[in-house]
Amino acid sequence: MEKCSNCGRVIGKLEQAFIFCENVVCGECDLRLRKQIKASIPTAPSYSPSRLKTDSPDTALIIISFLIPLAGIIIGAIYCSKPKQADKKTGESCLIWAVIGIVSCILFCALLFN
Repeated sequence: MEKCSNCGRVIGKLEQAFIFCENVVCGECDLRLRKQIKASIPTAPSYSPSRLKTDSPDTALIIISFLIPLAGIIIGAIYCSKPKQADKKTGESCLIWAVIGIVSCILFCALLFN
């Protein structure tokens, strides 16, 4: 009869003995030790699309806001009303670029027709 090197319990003849780190252990100790080792191994962080997204404003929306200022004002107003801080930042950027687009259009027209 063998003895569990972890808990000291005698392993019966009809019971299966396990080898854990070159030691003979009973089935209960084998499960407990393997769970402890599995829990101590760090897992790789999972990446979801929302976690990968940065806090920078959406580039496509800014380009649309500059090229089509009316659309930029509408997009900016919608995004500014959302509760998330990242959305508010995107909305503010769209509004700023829409104003820049309007001012640059006025300046371009003034220079072109003057």
